[in-house]
Amino acid sequence: MAKSDCNTLGSRLIQIDTVEKLEHLRSVITEHPELDHSYWVDGYREHVNLLAKPTDDWHFSSGEKIPAEVWSDGIPNDTMGKCVQLWNKHGYILDDLSDCVTNKLHFICEK
Repeated sequence: MAKSDCNTLGSRLIQIDTVEKLEHLRSVITEHPELDHSYWVDGYREHVNLLAKPTDDWHFSSGEKIPAEVWSDGIPNDTMGKCVQLWNKHGYILDDLSDCVTNKLHFICEK
């Protein structure tokens, strides 16, 4: 799995914690057509709180909240979402997904 593969390399799934980091990834990926995939990135849904804003439930593995500004308008929006992908179908936006393992996503590690 992605997390253990990253750990084996002495790294972790990439945390997209700033808009600048998201923009940088977009530019690198779009410059290389062979990289045109969706990617599993760090992020999980801690719990579902129907009274909270949708972005309040999402955290990095470190426990820090995923900043609201890295999500696109209207996302996260999957009521069953449990993980985060960098979605290639809509210009590499962060998107919540119910199952990153079954979807066999590529993944990006960082040190």
